[in-house]
Amino acid sequence: MSLPVNQGTSSHVPAERRDVDVFRADEMALIQSVSVYGLIANAAAAALVSFALWRTAGPAHVLIWLACMLAAIALRYVLHRAYSRAQDSFKENTNWGGIIAGSNFLIGCAWGWIAFAFFSAFNPPHNVALLAGLAVAAVSAQTISPTRESLTALLGPALLPLMVRLVVIDPVGFIAPAL
Repeated sequence: MSLPVNQGTSSHVPAERRDVDVFRADEMALIQSVSVYGLIANAAAAALVSFALWRTAGPAHVLIWLACMLAAIALRYVLHRAYSRAQDSFKENTNWGGIIAGSNFLIGCAWGWIAFAFFSAFNPPHNVALLAGLAVAAVSAQTISPTRESLTALLGPALLPLMVRLVVIDPVGFIAPAL
């Protein structure tokens, strides 16, 4: 079985394209080497946010969210392990970036879900916990995102629902500083 020209180690690949592929593979390897720490930080933040929301948000909804978040983190960890065990020729495959972006999108969606569902104008203490969790996710995003695409896939769905929620809570207060 042969790999497509843009994904393999074929000798028919132009030198410039090969250099870009090697650079991307090196970049992916560097980020993958520290991604476990970012995943641990996300799991710890999710646990702390769950603990903070337990009484006010209801245990059933919090447990469902926590299970989804931990499943997304576990999927990303499985991908990390698969990448670290893969042969070098497979590590240079350009599909890794898309696969990682998809798993980061799931983590971002879970953070976005909690922000949209539980951020409230009436409960500032648990809003602080939510914002702290989102801050950890945003800070650790670079450690689990080897490309700009995968970083966007994580931060977009994580932060956009919070911004929508803020506009719904106080449209004038949110938009006025931008003017």
